[in-house]
Amino acid sequence: MDQRLSDVQQELVRSADQMLERHAPLDRIDAVAATEHGYDRDLLARTAMLGWTGLGLERAGEESTLVELGLVVSRMGYFAVASPLRATMSAGLLAARLPEATQACDDLLARIAGEAAPVCVLDARDLDGDGTIGQVEWAAAADAFLLVTAEDADRIAVRLLPRHHAAVSVTPLEVFDNERVADVRLTALDPAGLPLIGGASRAVWGEQTQLTRLLRAADLLGCARRAMDMTVDNAKRRHQFGRPIGMFQAVQHHSADMRMDVESASLLVWSALWRAAHAHPFTRHALMAAWHTGEAAERVTKTAVQLHGGIGFMKEYPLHHFYRRAKAHKLRLGTPRHLLAELGDAVLADAERDFHGEFAAWPAA
Repeated sequence: MDQRLSDVQQELVRSADQMLERHAPLDRIDAVAATEHGYDRDLLARTAMLGWTGLGLERAGEESTLVELGLVVSRMGYFAVASPLRATMSAGLLAARLPEATQACDDLLARIAGEAAPVCVLDARDLDGDGTIGQVEWAAAADAFLLVTAEDADRIAVRLLPRHHAAVSVTPLEVFDNERVADVRLTALDPAGLPLIGGASRAVWGEQTQLTRLLRAADLLGCARRAMDMTVDNAKRRHQFGRPIGMFQAVQHHSADMRMDVESASLLVWSALWRAAHAHPFTRHALMAAWHTGEAAERVTKTAVQLHGGIGFMKEYPLHHFYRRAKAHKLRLGTPRHLLAELGDAVLADAERDFHGEFAAWPAA
């Protein structure tokens, strides 16, 4: 695959940077986090006006813009923007990929694309003993939830649950970064009474899990790239012993390591998104991207803090937002042991497939 951006994709990135530089500058991160909602609702509305909330939501058979959605999410990570956009688009991707969709599904997708209506996914199969689904991002900001329930051993159903339903209570949690996370408790809820969005096989739900991870990995990639760019800029401007610290070999070595982490993560993330967008098997590639990008983003942001010296530890300097974001999102991807176990299963599953048909048409080296 050719990872160079098309003219349209380059223009999308440029317009995203211009909008976020103007409406989500780094010096506003703390102010936005301190607001009641924890995000800029005007900024979320602008994403709909720019068409971002329609990216990736095409029906099967249509040309996908999933890579473009990843580019937008990555730029949000580059500016450390706290927003329910990524959670909403994950819910939208689930609805758009349901093979047995209803009119309620089409109406929901229209609201997401046209109004940027915040929506979150709730997996009812994760309920604990008191009916709580833990660690749901932007639950308090959501207009509605997509409730995933098990119909039988091989199928799931997705239903629309209003945020202010009598059976729903949301308890905000303290978190490490500027995202909003909450526990959602469902009390005496009868899913059968909720509007049906659609049904799907467990395989479709498995792919949805990987797409959600890929969007988070794209966010982490943007976060790591910004920390690296800030470090390089600081190394050029900061002087010690009469010359920029970037001229010292130790700083150059660490900077090179940061660049290798960022570029290798970029290769994995965009390869996996491209495969998903073109209906190729992508589970193994998504798991590789999620595991490596989580590890790489934490290394890059940690190194960035160290190479900045004392200023890297100051709350008044925005670099700490990227370290916090990288650390928190890495944990939300799942533990490294869990990801590697899933990756091992995916590798073994792929090993049982016949790859001859996939590679026979490739040109010889």
